[in-house]
Amino acid sequence: MILTLACRPGEGFAQKVLSVTPAHCKYEISLNPKAVGPGWAQPGFDDSGWASSLPAADSYLPPGPYQWTRCQLDLRPLAQTGPVFVQVEEFSAWEVLVDGKDLGSFGNLETGRYSMNLVQRFPLPQLSSERGVVLVALRETRRGLPPLRYSSVVAPISAGSQQTLIDQTSLAILEGFTRRRVQFICYGFFGIGGIFLLILSSVDRSRKDLFWLGLVALGILDLRTNELAQVLLTPYPHWVQLACLWVGQWLFVPYVCFFFSLTGRRVPRFYLIVAAATPILVAPAVLSFVWGPRMDQVLWWWSYWSPWMLTVVGVLGVISSTSPVAAFWPVWKIPPALRPIFWVSMIWATGETANTAVHLPWFNALDPTGLVREYRALVSAPVMLAMFFLLARRQKRMGDERSELQAEMRSAQEMQQLLMPAALDLQPWIQVEAAYLPAKEVGGDFYFCRRAGSGQLVVIGDVSGKGLRAAMLASNIVGALRNEDAGNPGLVLARLNEVVLQAHSGGFVTCLCALFEPGGQLTVANAGHIAPYVDGAELAVENGLPLGIVSGDSYADSSFLLGGKAVTLLSDGVLEARDAKGELLGFECMAALTSRPAAEIADAAQKWGQEDDITVLTVRSL
Repeated sequence: MILTLACRPGEGFAQKVLSVTPAHCKYEISLNPKAVGPGWAQPGFDDSGWASSLPAADSYLPPGPYQWTRCQLDLRPLAQTGPVFVQVEEFSAWEVLVDGKDLGSFGNLETGRYSMNLVQRFPLPQLSSERGVVLVALRETRRGLPPLRYSSVVAPISAGSQQTLIDQTSLAILEGFTRRRVQFICYGFFGIGGIFLLILSSVDRSRKDLFWLGLVALGILDLRTNELAQVLLTPYPHWVQLACLWVGQWLFVPYVCFFFSLTGRRVPRFYLIVAAATPILVAPAVLSFVWGPRMDQVLWWWSYWSPWMLTVVGVLGVISSTSPVAAFWPVWKIPPALRPIFWVSMIWATGETANTAVHLPWFNALDPTGLVREYRALVSAPVMLAMFFLLARRQKRMGDERSELQAEMRSAQEMQQLLMPAALDLQPWIQVEAAYLPAKEVGGDFYFCRRAGSGQLVVIGDVSGKGLRAAMLASNIVGALRNEDAGNPGLVLARLNEVVLQAHSGGFVTCLCALFEPGGQLTVANAGHIAPYVDGAELAVENGLPLGIVSGDSYADSSFLLGGKAVTLLSDGVLEARDAKGELLGFECMAALTSRPAAEIADAAQKWGQEDDITVLTVRSL
């Protein structure tokens, strides 16, 4: 990276440290690594055609990763300080020469890679008393994000005693950290909160808002940690810094998703595209640094278009930062429970929008001292605290609602258990084996047995839907069956149909009514339920509409002579059992199971993968 060389030393080091100023330097920037001829680092080299200054801080650099710098440095004020060292701090790979002699290097000049321990010091050879002005020459290879600029911790090129240079650098690092301590403390809080939110979201996977906010907090921490490492000159590879920077560019994706998850709305595709565009656009520059010369063409292309590219990225960032408004729109229809979260979101959005806007070329002159970034940090921390509080209150409210729902479910389960008779009203010549396995949620399966004259009436059914409403409707049906004196299955279903319609539940009921008579006679009427099975084969029963669809509907009886064969009646919980791969048990497997006892059929369906109530009745004439 190119750095402006203007930097004043601290007052305490004014007499012991000499720093290069732009007035003492000439510069050459080129794509061609051989653009500068031999002898360019010698004092007598003709540099009259070189530039006398670097591009302004608010302008963009021309494409090209190579730079040569020639600076005059008068060392005579340091004649009495003992051994003199030259100190260099540049965001690039470089080599430094003094009067044409190689003094040292930093990073890889071929690939441009370097680590972040940027401040390097080299001892100068012994100078003669009459030769005090030296030529400090710097050859650099720059890669990465050409238009980005970093703040120099100390003067890019300076000279003095080794201990004085070390003390100056330490003081500059401390001042840089102190100047931005508010930001680092605020964003450190973000990181702790982000980890906490991700833990909470893993416990309650329905809280997507906690998950997205946790990612936002960790993304902000990633960017600010990167800045802290730059201030402290942490020795880690520059490509790691660029990778962390690129990961941070994805911050707007969870930012957008968070606000839409607050309102329970689906994220518009437009906002997802805008939020993802920033990291996609800057990816070529990051890859060019990681993969070196193989990405030279990409780097040149990105550098050539970078003034427009970064403007587009900035505009996209401003659009993404307005997502809270879109998520809550129209604001005048926001429910009262969401209004505190809305106002906190708006305060957060102002900080993000302002911070993104001042990076645009039209507005960056409005914030020369970084007040907007400071405002963003000061606003973001209390906003995050307020958001934590509001989300915790929301979590409590949702917990109370879930407790009420669980209590309702327990009541429904208790009611459903009452529907399953402890003792069946059976004729002495018949045997009924019943197996009932309720699902995790309350369903509407029911069965009923009672004597009907000399015969045995057996009913099995399934109410559509789940929860207390389904259990209530099932209880109405069982109550009607207890008071039903008809012995004809078709007539029983017709009367139950009217019971379901009068309940106004809005659902329907599949039901099968079977009348077993001495001597093996079986009469069946079916209202949309699974037909009976005998010896693994489905009986050809005439099927009617489920109960509760059409008033006055009639149901035909189907008669069979079975002798002593067992008849299996099932609910669709057996048929719809689903394994881990998503495959249903299906009719074929169910038919193969029907020759087994009821308990074994229910157990096999449950092991396959229960998703609904499982009810199985096996009826056999003795």
